[in-house]
Amino acid sequence: MASHKSFFGPGIQEIGWMGVLFFSFASYFPSFDIQSKVCESVIIFKVDLKYLNIVDTFKYSFTDRCWIKPKKRRVILMDWTMLLLAGGKSSRMGVNKALLTIGGVVNVSRVASELKKVSENIMVITNTFEEYHFLQLPLIPDLHKDQGPLGGLHAGLTSSKTELQFLAACDMPFVSADAIKDIISHYEPEFDAVIPEINGRLQPLFAVYHKRCLPVLTECLLKQELKMSLFLEKISVKIMKETDFNLYRENPEHFQYLFFNMNTREDYQEAGYIDQTELYLKDGRHEL
Repeated sequence: MASHKSFFGPGIQEIGWMGVLFFSFASYFPSFDIQSKVCESVIIFKVDLKYLNIVDTFKYSFTDRCWIKPKKRRVILMDWTMLLLAGGKSSRMGVNKALLTIGGVVNVSRVASELKKVSENIMVITNTFEEYHFLQLPLIPDLHKDQGPLGGLHAGLTSSKTELQFLAACDMPFVSADAIKDIISHYEPEFDAVIPEINGRLQPLFAVYHKRCLPVLTECLLKQELKMSLFLEKISVKIMKETDFNLYRENPEHFQYLFFNMNTREDYQEAGYIDQTELYLKDGRHEL
């Protein structure tokens, strides 16, 4: 087999490649010439071994016999924990909004089912275990009671065994696994969080957080600085715009419903209307 230097091109052997993805089947290639006959091109991945994050890619075309730089796209290989916030007081709704039904499905179950499509590692953050046993998921209590979303995020980061977490609120009935994957794919190791900004508003309760946020988060709670905005000012945040989402490019009109959240009875009624009229049915379920 040719050496890395002759096979991959000058200097490539020094980068530390993790894997090769073939566009056509080729499991054995004893020489450069033979490989060029069994596959048209290969993609080489450069990996950040600390975070198991693919940080760069190069493509070699055997047809054109040249290196091509594909469009940069980050892929996360490491484990994730999905954190589902279900501890709000629902004071404006008057009832527990997580347990309201939309389209015959309990709201928190809708969100949990989308999270499961991304990772089986899910924790529900709540102080009322008896209300959520039906989910058959691990239930985690707040360590700092009655401290709002920051208290829930703190509980999740403290209990999680992974470095990276995705946080989702229970009052967003139209979230999708594809949107979650989009956000996760934009994670970069130099940032502490990835947060969408939709219509000029940050969405910190549908976002990525690294475990290293925990000391700053703990400090905010101890100082009673409970506004999410104050916490975000103290960490490194990558902002993700609407146009960064594949779903936005595919269907910008329906994309807005991904971030619809319910706080009042009027919101709940609107959610029911959206579910029945604005979303289309695919394979027996509503999708954007």
